[in-house]
Amino acid sequence: MAAIALPGDWTGQYKGSELNLSGFKLSFSDEFNTLDVVPNNGTGKWFAPVHAPYGAATFMSPVGATNPFSVSDGQLTITMKQVDGVWQSGTMQTVNSAGQGFAQEYGYFEMRAAFHGGAGAWP
Repeated sequence: MAAIALPGDWTGQYKGSELNLSGFKLSFSDEFNTLDVVPNNGTGKWFAPVHAPYGAATFMSPVGATNPFSVSDGQLTITMKQVDGVWQSGTMQTVNSAGQGFAQEYGYFEMRAAFHGGAGAWP
């Protein structure tokens, strides 16, 4: 387990050096103008494998009536809902269990995300 301790007063003195990205090449991008998520078969940009129940939740397929994924105005939404006492949602990844898809170990990674502020929400 790793832990990071931050000082109580966050000031400019803790700011690192500016990152020069001029030597970097974009290797993966999704602006979520369209939804490109498929079950775990290696044909899409994103994979959404169906998992066995995970605690009190089940991760659903991106096809059919229980699809938890939607895209609108450049935003991906993954919906969680309770059906007959069981939570249903989705999970996405760029590589499937057979190693098909996109994977990268080193580089500069950036994303923008918003999470519900309720109890149990991440982070």
